[in-house]
Amino acid sequence: SWTADSLLPGGESFDENALVKDLNEKYSFLNQDMLMRWIHTYGSRVNRMLVGVKSASDLGLKFADTLYQIELDYLVKNEFAFDVEDILKRRTKLHLLISSQECEAVEAYIKSIQMKENAKIIA
Repeated sequence: SWTADSLLPGGESFDENALVKDLNEKYSFLNQDMLMRWIHTYGSRVNRMLVGVKSASDLGLKFADTLYQIELDYLVKNEFAFDVEDILKRRTKLHLLISSQECEAVEAYIKSIQMKENAKIIA
């Protein structure tokens, strides 16, 4: 099939060492474990997620040590993630690392996004 030789999204022009160096220079305030997880999960598309980020406060709400609002927003908006299981189990595998309370906070946040989107559709 045509996908056998195709790059996955985020694999375009991907040089991990160069990307790590670039992101560390631009975002020195980022947790290194989180940064590496993002690079391994999103590849070069991590740059899209970080558009407009100038400081740690721009990452938004902190749900867990390496999970912030900016990532959840990115997944919902750009990767069409639709629920907590999709995000924490299938896409990020973070369900293995975060507490049940943190999972519940993520679930509540995702539901709030969905309610806002539904309200826009109805209006």
